[in-house]
Amino acid sequence: MRAGMVRKWVRAFEDGHVNVHDEERNGRPCVITEDLVQKVDRKVRKNRRFTTPYFSNDFPKISRSVPYGIVTEHLNYFKLCSLWADIYADGTQKLETTNERIRIRQMP
Repeated sequence: MRAGMVRKWVRAFEDGHVNVHDEERNGRPCVITEDLVQKVDRKVRKNRRFTTPYFSNDFPKISRSVPYGIVTEHLNYFKLCSLWADIYADGTQKLETTNERIRIRQMP
């Protein structure tokens, strides 16, 4: 951290500012809303083998990286055998899912 930034914070605290978080300011609003998160969650549950372009048709006004961020950061899904699975699944559930995928692929 630069010394200039530390001096700036010291001056701010000496002036009576006690909040260490950024103050609200004008700028670009966040596009991730609770409604959008729910829509993406429903879409993922319908097709767990989605790709990023899969969301482009349904959400044309947002960039391709936003749905991916929602899936990984807000919904806590992770990639498992080319499917998106809940990150809170325990180890046995992950192993069962993996074994099931392998068994299905080996079927004639």
